[in-house]
Amino acid sequence: MRSEPPRALAAPLRAVAPPAQTTATTARGRVTNVVPSDAPAVPTTLVVGPPRSGKSSLVNGLLGSPALAAVDVPDSGVRPVGSAFLTFRHGEDPAATAYLPGNRGARPLSLDELRAGDLAGLVRGAQGRPPRRIEVTHPSDLLRRVTLVDTPGAGGFDQAYVDVVLDVLDSGAALLFVTEASAALAEEHLEFLAEVDKRGTPVTFVLTKIDAYPEWPAVLAADQNLVRTHVPGLADRPWYAVSARTGAGSGSVTIEEAALGVAGVGLEALRRALAEPVPVEGPAEPRPAAVARVVAGATDVRWMEELDREIRLRSVAAGQRLAIDLASIHVRCVQQIGSGAGCPRLAYVFDRELHGLSVRTTRAVDAAATAIMRGVFGEILEEPPDDAALARIRRATRRALESPDIRPAWDRILLVTVTSAIAVTSGHGTVASLAPVRPRPLSELLLPPIAIGLSAGCYLMWQQKAPDRKECQGWLQQAVRALETHLQREVVQRFDQLREALVTVAGDTVDHGVLLA
Repeated sequence: MRSEPPRALAAPLRAVAPPAQTTATTARGRVTNVVPSDAPAVPTTLVVGPPRSGKSSLVNGLLGSPALAAVDVPDSGVRPVGSAFLTFRHGEDPAATAYLPGNRGARPLSLDELRAGDLAGLVRGAQGRPPRRIEVTHPSDLLRRVTLVDTPGAGGFDQAYVDVVLDVLDSGAALLFVTEASAALAEEHLEFLAEVDKRGTPVTFVLTKIDAYPEWPAVLAADQNLVRTHVPGLADRPWYAVSARTGAGSGSVTIEEAALGVAGVGLEALRRALAEPVPVEGPAEPRPAAVARVVAGATDVRWMEELDREIRLRSVAAGQRLAIDLASIHVRCVQQIGSGAGCPRLAYVFDRELHGLSVRTTRAVDAAATAIMRGVFGEILEEPPDDAALARIRRATRRALESPDIRPAWDRILLVTVTSAIAVTSGHGTVASLAPVRPRPLSELLLPPIAIGLSAGCYLMWQQKAPDRKECQGWLQQAVRALETHLQREVVQRFDQLREALVTVAGDTVDHGVLLA
């Protein structure tokens, strides 16, 4: 069976300017929407799997370009460790841009830099800091129908990886789960898939390296049984079997393979499946919004007491969770220092942990905000607020946050420096520089996200001198302490801003006798 012939990538990727951005105007000025105004509305599929399972080779095969994404080269001993999420979009001219934490704009990359993995940030200009996100345009016909995101291979299914990937899936992406034919799915993979199933995410499975493991039909059957037992909601999802090394399919479907339930064997069948649009239920018929009336005789006293109590309790809980998270991160990073890789890899591990912490803390604050709204307006309205009412309250609260009296910093990030201090960088585009994929516009968020990363110097620090483990551990400990101080302040500030906005929204509701949002 022939795969799609490679497209024009013999020449280096062309350095191009980052895509045009649209903006939204807020009370503080301009907020960047990182989605280009001319970007086609195509679905996104996230390629997820264990390290060295053949994810990048599979992406290369799907795009018909074997030299595009960095892959392991067993004969040469080269094992690039990719820390960046690679997003592949359609474009007639092959090009790549990298987004570096702390930089407000994108940086062009060549093909050699793209294949260098983590070293991409060190090539041509000594940036030091590897990108979290690289966007690649490529003329593959497949990319006209779907955007592919190749996830990093470093770290396996650790907590940071899982948190970041699930956050991307929550934005509406589909999942292409890759596992190799050498062994059946592990417990951590099944736990991850169970979380995916809870979200109703469309999932497609791919078994790779079948050319290297003749026993792959038995492994496939074992994998399908494990999914059927532990994640029954995904039992009917399709499986494809391919050779990740060559990007070729396994040939025609045999009777034995069909009996195993393989929905389509080979790369071409998978390519066709990805090009098919995922069925999505259309929006429900618009209904008149229910009138949310205020309880007769409602006063400021009860809902203000409820608001102050909820803000206090949720703020303290978030701070405690943050302290526990940072302590756990510290332990895991100390273990990294004591490993074979030692100090030179500390910055990469620490940044991954901080990326996961950013996602968890942002989502925790948002969930707490929703719970606070539900409690406060449960005291005000005749009926507890349903999802539609909560959505209206969120919109009103977001507008109230833009008032001159509150004015949160919407586009600000925290960077750990070589001195274990915390530098604050702000300006449109800074939050987007830390995102693994193109993030939602800041104008759509309720509260400013928590965004943490490492400065470029942290990556060079242990490369340019003989690493001393005690010095390395001391730097890490001071950095964690500084982070806890700054992050506790950031979290408290968000709850204070939320309180001010809700006072306005709730007060207006009581004054008018009805939810006006």
